[in-house]
Amino acid sequence: MAQRGRPRKTDSRPKASSDQRTEYYCSRCGRAYPQQRGNFPYNQSSLYEGNNHYATLCYTCVDELFDHYTETLGSEVTALRRICSKLDIYFSPEVFAMTEKTNADSSRFAMYVSRLSLRAYKGKTYDTTLDEEKDLNGSDSRSSVTKKTKKFFGDGFEESDYQFLEAQYNDWITRYECQTKAQEELFKNLSFAQLNIVKAQREGKKVKDAQDAFQQLLRTQNITPSQRNDNALADQNTFGTLIRKWETERPISDPLPEWQDVDGIVRLITVYFLGHLCKMIGVDNRYSRMYEKEMEKYRVEKPEYEEDDEALFDSVFGGHLNE
Repeated sequence: MAQRGRPRKTDSRPKASSDQRTEYYCSRCGRAYPQQRGNFPYNQSSLYEGNNHYATLCYTCVDELFDHYTETLGSEVTALRRICSKLDIYFSPEVFAMTEKTNADSSRFAMYVSRLSLRAYKGKTYDTTLDEEKDLNGSDSRSSVTKKTKKFFGDGFEESDYQFLEAQYNDWITRYECQTKAQEELFKNLSFAQLNIVKAQREGKKVKDAQDAFQQLLRTQNITPSQRNDNALADQNTFGTLIRKWETERPISDPLPEWQDVDGIVRLITVYFLGHLCKMIGVDNRYSRMYEKEMEKYRVEKPEYEEDDEALFDSVFGGHLNE
């Protein structure tokens, strides 16, 4: 006796026909566009299959969100991940790094989406990103925060907080000297203070207390704008700036006598260049006279004989005639 199978489910939803619309609206700003291509990000997710595989946020809104998340999260890569998770777009820091040097007329996110259209990324979505970030044991390795970073800043922070703290700390120590334990702790506390300011702004809380704590740390480190000077920031100055500071604030002493123009360069330039120039253009001054006096040492004049020419001839050639 044949076993009766379960009834097959049928999709009663109407099939999507070819889109004949002449306007496409952004779900965030409401702006209408004459076409999707070039105005909306192309999306390979099945969530947008009925919308010609285009996201419903226009590029202008996506760029605004990218700038917003970059400012609040402190990292462009973290901001990209947030947007990719919202739009179900494949997230790849390596692909995003390729867009660093792009045409100024195109946004980095638009260039990122265009790179994802390559065959190597065909069919990949944000779910693919999550699957790729799981290790062989099935554990989730999405966190980019290292154990060293957590040990340095302490436990209890979110992943975005660790990324913000690490970015700010590295920025401080590359701009200012950090060689002692005390300097390291001050820059760490500056990073904490900056995180508190960002969190207060994000949550709509009172920002003044966090800003006052930040300013107090700056004064402790002696790097507030009003306290910046060449002595405190000598390492930040160029070599030319340091020379100017030394010459104006601590003038360089005169060299020892044995090192003062040992080759006579000053005299040579004065006599043979400046004096010669004055003599050549007919200027009578001390430089031209110095040149004349110097030339006297090397000038040769034609000798003149004032006695009788015949006597001179006889004294030279006529001595043997008398013999």
